[in-house]
Order: sequence, then structure tokens, then C-alpha cells
Amino acid sequence: MDALTGFWQTFNYDDLVAVFLSGRWKDIALSPPFIGAFAVIAFLVGFPRTREAGTFLGKYVFVGGGVFICVTALKNSDIATLGPLVLGLGMFFIVSFYLVWTRLMSGS
Repeated sequence: MDALTGFWQTFNYDDLVAVFLSGRWKDIALSPPFIGAFAVIAFLVGFPRTREAGTFLGKYVFVGGGVFICVTALKNSDIATLGPLVLGLGMFFIVSFYLVWTRLMSGS
């Protein structure tokens, strides 16, 4: 729990950029917890009886994780600079588009 609290209090936009530019994102994507979560979701989507649960998890675990990372980076950064501002606006529009798209695709 201390690692999560430390991450929440110190992770900023510069750290996010450093992860992508250094290539550490590949190590994160190939880590056992990430691969395990992906495998469980893929397994659930693969069977008709659990497809709905797998789709739900896929949408909300990975989209929610992305939003958490972006909100954490923005919380600890100066929003007046260009990078964090673009990140915040981009995440706002991506999430808004996603919510509208899923509403339109559900037919309600």
C-alpha cells in the first residue's frame, strides 16, 4: 500500500514521458501482472457464456487504469505547461468519445 501511496504522491508528467521514451513501457507491458490480467480478460472474452464479463473487465480495467495514470500525472504536474495540458484535454476527449460511442453502440 505504501508503494501505491508513494506513486500517487510523486508520479508526474515528466515521469510518464520518461517511461515512454526510455522504453520501460515494454517491461511494464511484459510484466507478469499485466500479462496475467490480459490473459484472464482474453480467456473470458473467448467463451460465449463469459463474454459479457470479459468485455466489461476489458473496458473498465484498462480504460480505468489509463485514466488513473493520467490523473495521477496531472495531479502532480504544472497544468499550465503544454504537455500536461494536452494530456488532460486528450484524456477528457478520449473518455467523452468512448462514453458517447458505447451509448450509441448499445442502442439506448
